[in-house]
Amino acid sequence: FLTSILYLLVRWRRASLQDKFLFSLASVPFFFFLASSLQKKVEANWPAFAYLPGILLVMSYYQQRLAHKKWGRILWRTNWMLTGLILSILLIHIYIPFLGIKKDRTDEFFGWDRLGNEVSILQKENPTFLLAANRHQIAGPIEFYSGKRIVCFNLDSRPNQYDLWQEQTSFKGKNFLFFDKRAYPKQAITDTFERLEFFKIIPLKRKDKTIGQIFVYRAYNYN
Repeated sequence: FLTSILYLLVRWRRASLQDKFLFSLASVPFFFFLASSLQKKVEANWPAFAYLPGILLVMSYYQQRLAHKKWGRILWRTNWMLTGLILSILLIHIYIPFLGIKKDRTDEFFGWDRLGNEVSILQKENPTFLLAANRHQIAGPIEFYSGKRIVCFNLDSRPNQYDLWQEQTSFKGKNFLFFDKRAYPKQAITDTFERLEFFKIIPLKRKDKTIGQIFVYRAYNYN
């Protein structure tokens, strides 16, 4: 990818309009998030919209510079073989963990279906409480796996899509079942309610392995 970017920069005046277009779509977001990563944590999926034009740009570079050379074709095929091998290993690891990775990010795929079932049961048992979280990383999976509407407060946090879908003034005076990964909710949450009452812990599991916990609180009188 970087080689194709540099190649296009060197021959910018002779490059086709199509290649320049792909370059713009791929390089601007990629280098923006690359620069951002020097100051704060950045997730690999954030510049995902740059990957498709990036792949097309790499293919264009291959056709122009490598396809007619034997070593270029060997390098190209070797690259795809290694890519397929690495992806296959990762996919196998998701279903049969064997790599022994510390802080394994594939753990994040598991436990949410059970949490969704627990949330459905909790809402039936507490019909006067609405469901809520403060981060979309918790609210989204709960809503997906439980099929229940959930409020995302985003207090002391970055705005996200939930701010477009909900009107926070409608929360006033209501009670919530609040879901959080923190044992003690942040100050912005405790200040927003008249009272917070610890309710229960729901473990997130990958087979028999506990990979996380969701703390549930009864939150009274949003103000």
